[in-house]
Amino acid sequence: MQKLDPILENYGLAHAVSYPVTEKLYRITDGENEFALKQSSFTEDTTEQWQTFLSLVEKYKIQSFLPVYLTESQAPFVIHDGNLFYLSPWVTSRRPLSYENDFQSFYQAIGKVHKKTQQSGTITTERLTEIVTYFQSVYDNTSRSMVHVVEQFEEERFMSPFGLLVCTQFRNIQNALHRAREKTDYLMEKIESGAEWIICLTHGNLQLSHWIDPYFINWEQATYSSPLVDLYTFFSSELSSQQMFDVSIGQFPVYLKESELEEHELYLLSLYLLNPQSYLRLVQSYIQGETSTLQSIYHLQEAYRKIMFGLSFQSFVQQQYEPLMNNEE
Repeated sequence: MQKLDPILENYGLAHAVSYPVTEKLYRITDGENEFALKQSSFTEDTTEQWQTFLSLVEKYKIQSFLPVYLTESQAPFVIHDGNLFYLSPWVTSRRPLSYENDFQSFYQAIGKVHKKTQQSGTITTERLTEIVTYFQSVYDNTSRSMVHVVEQFEEERFMSPFGLLVCTQFRNIQNALHRAREKTDYLMEKIESGAEWIICLTHGNLQLSHWIDPYFINWEQATYSSPLVDLYTFFSSELSSQQMFDVSIGQFPVYLKESELEEHELYLLSLYLLNPQSYLRLVQSYIQGETSTLQSIYHLQEAYRKIMFGLSFQSFVQQQYEPLMNNEE
């Protein structure tokens, strides 16, 4: 445990009481107010990155950033033993978790951050072509591999529960791969036609656990990137149940009202969501005897749910944009 007195003295809190929450987070109380002291992933050598981020927060007036206190010398952090510490108000959720309401406020807040800070035309054609070409090969190779895997399982005299599950899911997996592969051709056309792709300030580790309405916490991986990075990270971390699956897509138009994305950008996001590599790796690990049947089934269901989410998201994009295209015609 860190000796916090030398750090807290900088904030006039030398006699405050501290409680460790995690290895790098402390709850501080002076008897009247509560604070959160965080040991950042930044160090003495990387303080410039944190200062740059704070200047962007000020420039764009990002209200969903939990403020940091200044030290008595007006610094936004303290360096102690080579590590960077910062102090914020201690906040807790003001209401019980309600998925629908949480997703609405969450999407509104991150949408506003993306919209306020967005720039255009900064992702190179070469990089985009490289990404889409990569996915083309992934879908083609996985499709062939899955056919071979299913043939192996079907040759077994008594098929294992894992093999039965793979064979049961095979049709849906192949459908997902086929539909994703079709969109890579569409995206190649968009790239060649010079379609616009935006970047913006991204949180970098977007999860519901980092959302304490109305604030996002843990911005230490923030950077300028595509908003798709935040959205992919968020979707990938929140698919623990069918309820999360349904609500995350059902409430997504709330995000789009705040920060509109083009059809081709959303289809690129769907390619990431439909990436089948983790599913195929799990199958191959089981075949090679590296994992138990029970463990393999659990993780395979998780990987399958993520692919099905990607398929549902792609259908959502189609429903959003095809009516608009038909009206234009």
